[in-house]
Amino acid sequence: MQCVNAGDFFTYWKTRGGLVTTGLSKSQLQSKAKKGDIVQLKKDGSWYHSIIITSGTTGNWNYCGHTSNRKDKPISAITEATEYRILRFA
Repeated sequence: MQCVNAGDFFTYWKTRGGLVTTGLSKSQLQSKAKKGDIVQLKKDGSWYHSIIITSGTTGNWNYCGHTSNRKDKPISAITEATEYRILRFA
């Protein structure tokens, strides 16, 4: 079984047509994200986690993630990330 981290995931999909928006603050993420987007989180200079936008509306998105079994949690509750990027599949 191959282990994939956030960076490898990003590289794989970016080279296969994923649309990328990077360097986002939380408020920018809230205004640019769409349901179905993969969002990656950065802290301490490293991209460390991927989540999926699952519900909500512009400015008030919710996500699901696996590490702590998050289901439809608000983006506003994320406290550890310092930067975000969106990977979108058209």
